Amino acid sequence: MVIGILIALQINNWNNSQKDGILETKILIQLKEGLTADRSKMTAELKILVQNQKSIKQLKILMEKPKYQ
Repeated sequence: MVIGILIALQINNWNNSQKDGILETKILIQLKEGLTADRSKMTAELKILVQNQKSIKQLKILMEKPKYQ
């Protein structure tokens, strides 16, 4: 009788471990997808910022020319 209970507990623990592993995998996949999307957005924003920086530098050069002073 005791052996049957111990076996049942072991099987239950194994099932719970399997479920936890599946949940962990799902969470990690979602995390990876979220980070990938964030990286894409940040890359696009960085390109815009770099272009804005170039434009500001060009504007500064133009404004420093004598005809603007």
